[in-house]
Amino acid sequence: MDERPWYSGFFDDDYLRVFGPVLPEERTAAEVNGVVGQLGMAPGARLLDLCCGPGRHAVPWPGPASGSPGST
Repeated sequence: MDERPWYSGFFDDDYLRVFGPVLPEERTAAEVNGVVGQLGMAPGARLLDLCCGPGRHAVPWPGPASGSPGST
């Protein structure tokens, strides 16, 4: 039985090969900025990122985020 977490097999090189071209950094930045604006989050506000993949949104998040590889 594979003891690795489920996401380590799902968000692997195949995921990046398939979705990388349609999920450029510019799109991610626009999505992050949209969430920050829609939620009216103040600078430095905290966000809990759970079960959301490889941290595509949490890594560039403009403040402390927890629960992802890019957390602070």
